[in-house]
Amino acid sequence: MIRVLLVDDHPMLRAGVRRSLETDPGIEVVAEAASVTEALRFARSVSPDVVVLDVDLNDGDRSGADVAQALKGSSARILAFSAHDGRGFIRAMLDAGAAGYITKDTPEQELIAAVKAVASGQGRWHVVPNDPMHPIGSLTERERDMLRLLAKGLSNADIADTLFVSESTVRNTLTGVYEKVGATSSREAMAWAWENGIGPHAP
Repeated sequence: MIRVLLVDDHPMLRAGVRRSLETDPGIEVVAEAASVTEALRFARSVSPDVVVLDVDLNDGDRSGADVAQALKGSSARILAFSAHDGRGFIRAMLDAGAAGYITKDTPEQELIAAVKAVASGQGRWHVVPNDPMHPIGSLTERERDMLRLLAKGLSNADIADTLFVSESTVRNTLTGVYEKVGATSSREAMAWAWENGIGPHAP
C-alpha cells in the first residue's frame, strides 16, 4: 500500500485528488495538509511514502518548495503538483529535491501512475510540448538510446554492455549529448531527459 500525504490549500481540489487516487486499491491518502506547518507535522507523524505537494502552496512567506527542501533526506518522496508547466518551475522543484512534477490537469490514470512511479523510486516529470527547434530533435537514435539508459540510472559501463559498444564510445557519445542539451554533468542530463519525456516513463 502506498501511503500518500496530500498538500494543497484548496479543499475542493484536495477532495478531488483524494477521490482520484483512492480509486486505486494500492493507494491510501493517509493525511491532508493545507499549510507548510501542517505538511511538515503530518510528514513526521504519518510517515507517508509520497507527498503530493502543491507547488503554489500559499503560506505567508513559505511555499511548496520549502516543504520539499525540509523533507530532503527523509523517506518521503515528493511529487510536485502545479498549475504551471514552465521549465523554470520544474527546475526549481528538482533543485528543491522533488522526485517528480506533474500538472493539475493531469488525467486521473496518469496521476495514479505518477504516484506509483515516484513511490517506486523513479522520476516522473511533465513533458514540455514538442518544439521543432528543441534540442531533442537534434539527437540521433543512438544518442536517445544512451540518454534513455542514463535516465534509468545506468552507469557508462552498464550502458556499454546493454548496447554492445565500448565504454569509450559511451563517454564520447554522451559528451556530445551534454553539449546538445546544455548539460554539464550526468545529473543535469538525467534531469533534462526526465523533463523531456526520455526515460523510464517517456510516453
